[in-house]
Order: sequence, then C-alpha cells, then structure tokens
Amino acid sequence: MRPDQTDRFVTNLDWNLLRTFVVIVEEGSITAAANRLLRRQPTVSIALSRLEDHIGSRVIDRSGGTFRLTAVGVELYKECTEIYGGVSR
Repeated sequence: MRPDQTDRFVTNLDWNLLRTFVVIVEEGSITAAANRLLRRQPTVSIALSRLEDHIGSRVIDRSGGTFRLTAVGVELYKECTEIYGGVSR
C-alpha cells in the first residue's frame, strides 16, 4: 500500500469494526460475539462485511458451515491484539 493509501485507510477505518472482529475471533462465532457485544447477530455480521469491504479481503471463511480465519484474518487479528494490548498498557 502506498503511503497516501495507508493514510486514507487509517483515517477512514471505523475502529469499532476491529473490536467487533476481535470479539468474533475470540468467541469463535458471529452469534456468540453478538451475545457478548449485546448486539443482534445481523448487526455483527454486517460489521464483519463492512470490515472485509474496507480491507478488500475476506478475513473469515464462513463457507460450508466452517468458521476459519483466512491468512489475512490471522494477520489482522495479530495486529488488533497488539493495538489493544498497547492501549490497555
């Protein structure tokens, strides 16, 4: 990503989408994440879709009844946990 694209990406990113993504991964399902976040399942599913649209890549493989992080999802989760760890310190 070029520096101008990176700046635009960071500026336009809804950070709540990252938090939602982390909870989805930690809970292992969209429904469980919705319960933890006190949201409805469609709301969390839409948030995940918005994040994937913003990134331009799938982060979770949800086909065929499976729930598995993609390679991009693994990297994003690592970055998110580092961000949240830094903030909590």
